[in-house]
Amino acid sequence: MKSVEISVEIRPTTGKEYAKKIRREGTVPAVAYGKSLKEPLNLLVESRQMALVLNETELKQRQVTLKVDGKELPALIRSHQKHPVSRMLV
Repeated sequence: MKSVEISVEIRPTTGKEYAKKIRREGTVPAVAYGKSLKEPLNLLVESRQMALVLNETELKQRQVTLKVDGKELPALIRSHQKHPVSRMLV
């Protein structure tokens, strides 16, 4: 399976209003979790970069490498949500 690198930032806060704000700025909220992480990471991903990764392959699960603060974390994109009308990532 081919792995794609995605640059992400740690999201400083959570909540509906903050999520709306970051979507207007061109990023989408994301969450990374797993055995290797002590607690889930709240992340910010550029929506254009994420859309390219999702459109690149037809598979339901995509293998990616997340670049967070100089570290590389292997991950699978398990699910994503799109707006029903605009088809933009939510």
